[in-house]
Amino acid sequence: MRQLMIVLLSVGFAVAQNAPVALTINPNDDSVVAENTSGKEIVMISLVLSGKDLPDWVSGHDWYFKQGGCAPGDLCEVAHGAGQRVDSAAIAYIQFADGSSFGDKPDNLALQLRAEYLTFYKNAGAAYRSGGEKGLSNYINTTTDSRIAKHYQRMEKNSGIGAVVSQVESHLAAANSRSF
Repeated sequence: MRQLMIVLLSVGFAVAQNAPVALTINPNDDSVVAENTSGKEIVMISLVLSGKDLPDWVSGHDWYFKQGGCAPGDLCEVAHGAGQRVDSAAIAYIQFADGSSFGDKPDNLALQLRAEYLTFYKNAGAAYRSGGEKGLSNYINTTTDSRIAKHYQRMEKNSGIGAVVSQVESHLAAANSRSF
């Protein structure tokens, strides 16, 4: 058993040495920041976070809909402090804009959420192209099958439909520039 532990620790250390990001935990708010040391744009990162007297939990960030994602050399917040003390963070999965990856594929929830958002953005774009701002407003205010619709309803109320148009078009352009 001791030999197995030594082997597992050695493998874990070797993987950490070749990791495409360097992780830092902010002790003030328990957020986790990743420095992209890979030389490639990152579009998704999933982490396993651990805290004292808490079960491990998965957290991360998906930049699939953001132009530039987490660019090489950037410091990117990858996990927000959720009121739980974070003592350690380990990389579970990283997806690069070129379609390559590092680590184990994330659970299906992350990719299902991305697929849901992509469907929303495609439908919102189609509503805008066919009905202009009024068509887009109608779409976001009558859509009930998407978690993201409420975000755009608030954005329209606070910043106007022009802000919604701009963000929807930007997110569609980012999605169209990379593989799923």
